[in-house]
Amino acid sequence: MGMLHSSSGKNFYDLYKAPTTYQIPREVMKRILIREDELRTSAEIQSRYSEKDDLAHFRDVTKDLQLQTLKEHGVSEKDLKEALKTLNNARSDYLRDPEMNQLTVYQRLDFSTYSHRDYQREGELLKSIIELNTLDLKKINLYDYYTQLQIGREKPLPLVVIAGSIS
Repeated sequence: MGMLHSSSGKNFYDLYKAPTTYQIPREVMKRILIREDELRTSAEIQSRYSEKDDLAHFRDVTKDLQLQTLKEHGVSEKDLKEALKTLNNARSDYLRDPEMNQLTVYQRLDFSTYSHRDYQREGELLKSIIELNTLDLKKINLYDYYTQLQIGREKPLPLVVIAGSIS
């Protein structure tokens, strides 16, 4: 589940986009995403996530906190189902909005978004996007890091990326 589930705006490795006519204005969506992120990292929700090591459980906890957030922002009971689709669509709807893309942990830390076919702009090289943090807390993009490793070598080193999710 995690970053591959609609609760994080994903449908496997593609962006989630469910048909809905329910609208949430950008400023309200911004507040909803900020509150959702606060709840996800709260001790209470983290404790609930820890109750079971089960993807369906993680999904249900996430859905509960998203519904709570929508209710806190004035969404009526009758509109919750469609509003939840709109919330889960936000990642797709705000794909090119850097401010909105930094509001939730699942957007800030998911570099697979960069590989989505709609993300890359014409003429932009993917190699310039993926940013790493070095052990001394400096930032470097993956391509430059790999290039530095090759300096002075007769044969290039292979590049193997092992990645995981913290969600």
